[in-house]
Amino acid sequence: MKKIIILICLLIVQISFSQYKKADYLLDKDGKEYPNNLSGFVALSSKYPDYSTGFRVKKDSGRVLQHNVPKYSTYKVNYKTIKDSLQKLTTQKYNDSTIFIIEYHYKDDGCSAIFSNYMTRDLIGKRKSYLNDKKRKMEKGSNIILLVLFENGIRLKNKSDKKKEYFFSDSYNFFRNNIFLNPTSCGSFAAIKPDGLTLVRNGEYGPDSMADHLDPIIWNTIFTE
Repeated sequence: MKKIIILICLLIVQISFSQYKKADYLLDKDGKEYPNNLSGFVALSSKYPDYSTGFRVKKDSGRVLQHNVPKYSTYKVNYKTIKDSLQKLTTQKYNDSTIFIIEYHYKDDGCSAIFSNYMTRDLIGKRKSYLNDKKRKMEKGSNIILLVLFENGIRLKNKSDKKKEYFFSDSYNFFRNNIFLNPTSCGSFAAIKPDGLTLVRNGEYGPDSMADHLDPIIWNTIFTE
């Protein structure tokens, strides 16, 4: 069993490290350069466990990854504004008790081959094959809705008018500018409750893991600290 756990951990590290292969620079949260290799990634993750890796693309300096994005952030938002904006994006109606779990993808993210500025039907299908079962289990018998949003500039080759569609473009970057403030490798996640309390988790994760934070013990601990 111990060997299996070690192998799983190594696999996770290898998958996460794939995002660094396309970068020109790897920096810590204070701007100090680290080796752009597996050892650099492991050192940063170990030294700064409360941070995730943000990215930026500059014409003069290439692709820069910097381990300076807080892994977790908390906000108090206007729930009605959020709900109205999501209803406009999705053309669906949500009641006032809906809890939104949002998976957000940033333009120019080089996390892996499935993170592209042009989401073809094939790429969307691959991501949905991972998410569909999680979405069904999360939403069954609950007031949770899972939505996947893409920063303006990412083209989606899907049929967004379908009633069961849950991949949408953040057409006017409303969510990018108000909730998902830090472009993070492998995207970000948010849980938004009807009272406006919002938890954001930056970096490689999963919507079902994000939903686990809704447990009252976990949620209340986070928002009373």
